[in-house]
Amino acid sequence: MPLQMPLSPQQHIPCLPPPTHPPTHPLHTGVFPRPDNISRTYGGGRNIRPGQQLESEEQQAARQARVGAALARYRQQQGLVVEPAVEAAAQASYERGEVLFKEGKLEQALECFKEAAGVMNVKTRLGAQVCVG
Repeated sequence: MPLQMPLSPQQHIPCLPPPTHPPTHPLHTGVFPRPDNISRTYGGGRNIRPGQQLESEEQQAARQARVGAALARYRQQQGLVVEPAVEAAAQASYERGEVLFKEGKLEQALECFKEAAGVMNVKTRLGAQVCVG
């Protein structure tokens, strides 16, 4: 089968209607009409000046509270909220396993790592560190 060259801007794909405006790039087919005034058609934008306040203090506080609550829910659902005592015990077990590993006591180190991995979620920093080794 001969190698076909890409379509030139004057050509169009036979299964599509001919372009309504000339494409700006050789790979664009130009099948969607471009409005004369995009800003008027699609609503335009707004100019934001340096230092301009985009939302009121109340709106900003409400948004921060909403995002903070959503992040707290997400962390709780993913198991990222760990009691400090549990995390401290897992950290101590991990560090004990690191020392044993460096001394060449691999089976004892593995037990320490398993102990730490049992209480920590793998999505936490310490949980991932324990799993990687």
